[in-house]
Parts: sequence; structure tokens; C-alpha cells
Amino acid sequence: MSVARRVEIAALGGVGRLMGLDIGRRRVGVAMSDSGLGVAVGLCVLERGKIADLARDLDALADEHGAGGYVVGLPLELGGGSGAAVRSVRGTMLGLSRAGLRRSWAEWDERLSSVAVARSGGAGVWPLRSERRGMDLGAAVWILQGALDNLRELSGN
Repeated sequence: MSVARRVEIAALGGVGRLMGLDIGRRRVGVAMSDSGLGVAVGLCVLERGKIADLARDLDALADEHGAGGYVVGLPLELGGGSGAAVRSVRGTMLGLSRAGLRRSWAEWDERLSSVAVARSGGAGVWPLRSERRGMDLGAAVWILQGALDNLRELSGN
């Protein structure tokens, strides 16, 4: 079993499908790439609870869908600095690793992802119980699609 660790986004290019994560205080939006790493689609929204349960749930989803790594949205401040939200996401990922998360992850700048989702009308597309859950799912898709586009540029395709 491999140990989860943070890697550069380019290192995830050869691990298979990827899962995108929008980690919030109450929920985690989860997106999945296609096998060609070209398109991100919304998968689900998980409720936050015990960190060990979240690690187990994320790895179970990754097992089920054949994902080899995670792309985690990093909520940098508008100027690019690391504030409380960045510390919270990194703390969550460290906790998930300590709790047994089995796949590596890369951080992806998610500045303004929620704004972009809201402006695109994407939050209303998914039939979820609340608009906030739709925003979480939409942000996960936005995060993962940005990383997939970057991987495509890095590979020259």
C-alpha cells in the first residue's frame, strides 16, 4: 500500500484517472476525470465528519472509479498568499494522510472557483438538496478541470 503524500501536479499525469476535491468546513465536493484526463465531471458531495471516515470514503470512491490520485483545491488569497483557509485545507490533507489515505495529491490554485461556478450558473445544474452542495460540486469540477488543462499543456497536447 502506498502512502499518501503531496506531489507536484505533473507527477499525477501518469497515475490514471484523477479525483478533484473542494474541501470545505462542512462538505467536500468530489469530481472525477475521464480516463483520458480531458474532462472533469461532478461525482458527489461528502459530508465532513471524522477524518478517518473521510479518508476511507475518499479511497473507496477512488477504488470504485479507478482514480490514482487527488487534485486538491487550494484557496489562496487573491494576492496569492496563504491564509487561514489554506492552512485548513493543508491541515485536512495532513490529517487524511495520517488517517490512512492511500493516494498522493497535488494542490491546485482554486482562487475564485466558487465565483466562477456561480457566474456560470453551474450551481443550479445538479439536482442536489441545496445550492451550497451544488457550489461544492461545481467547485470540485472547476478545480479538477483546471488541473487537467494544465496537465495537457505540460504534455504538449
